[in-house]
Amino acid sequence: MRSRNIATIFTTFFLTASIACAAETKGSVKFSVSTTTHGGQFKPRHVLVIWVADSHNKHVKTIKVAGKHHLQYLKNWQTSKKKVKEQLNAVTSATPKKHTTHKVTWNCTDIDGKTMKDGKYTIRVEFTERNGKGPSTSATHIEFRKGTGPVTDKPEDLKNFKNMSLSYTPAP
Repeated sequence: MRSRNIATIFTTFFLTASIACAAETKGSVKFSVSTTTHGGQFKPRHVLVIWVADSHNKHVKTIKVAGKHHLQYLKNWQTSKKKVKEQLNAVTSATPKKHTTHKVTWNCTDIDGKTMKDGKYTIRVEFTERNGKGPSTSATHIEFRKGTGPVTDKPEDLKNFKNMSLSYTPAP
């Protein structure tokens, strides 16, 4: 009888833990970043993209595309989105004529509109001012954990990416 009670407790614990791991908390992420020139031939004009990747650096969703031409030089993003065959449906802003602060919001959904599972995610940013590859944030620099609790972070500045801030708010 006692071993049956212990087995029931363990089974309940592991089922609860696995359900919690697979939770899909709705919410939103607000992110901002200021870019600075890398000295490209078209400076300060540049094309820029901001996207979300999961804990395995798998592309989840593109949330900003600034510019229409020369997007092929955003190599990290191009490689990332090809793996999930995301089609570019819209340019979210014109080609920036100067470096500025870019503010975006991610609604915690993938390219199909499904709420993502709770877990670790990364915001990625890449831009270029030339007909070639430009600077990009790393696959781990702007990480956060999506879940039932709020998250705020100010990632460390990088050479071409300054004043970054991230705020994740789970839906009530």
